[in-house]
Amino acid sequence: FFLGAYGFICATNIKPDDIMYNTLPLYHSLGGWVCVTYSLLGGCTTVLRKKFSATNFWKDCIKYKCTGFSYVGELCRFLLAQPLSDNDRKHSIRFCAGNGLRQNIWTPFVERFNISQIYEFYAATESNAYFFNLDSHPGACGFYSVAFPSLLGSILVKFDPDTMEPL
Repeated sequence: FFLGAYGFICATNIKPDDIMYNTLPLYHSLGGWVCVTYSLLGGCTTVLRKKFSATNFWKDCIKYKCTGFSYVGELCRFLLAQPLSDNDRKHSIRFCAGNGLRQNIWTPFVERFNISQIYEFYAATESNAYFFNLDSHPGACGFYSVAFPSLLGSILVKFDPDTMEPL
């Protein structure tokens, strides 16, 4: 758990003066793992909001001088669906970390809200495999490091989606 979190902290270049904004439940991997471990291991501050509010999201980010936030893809879609506002670019957010940001809204989201870096990861809490998209490539589910097979004992298998047989 902590090894994966520490690796993500190093890869995303979290600094102690960063302030994460979290509207996700702490029992969810994004709310608990990303934001809380950023604070515990990275030394940054996490601002917690009881529940997500598209109306107040950017107001809160401005008020608390947040530099990053965690998301699930729908959260970004809800923000993009809000009417244009002066607050869309008044914030200090430089990155966000999460998963599920759809390819068709990735670029409009980045351009409207001026987010310089999006970090995505895909993992299952009951497994030992992770995929990271650390270069903000829209629509990519990430990469699989050559170090992971030896480190985690897992492999990628390309398969035929019709027959479900390995290729």
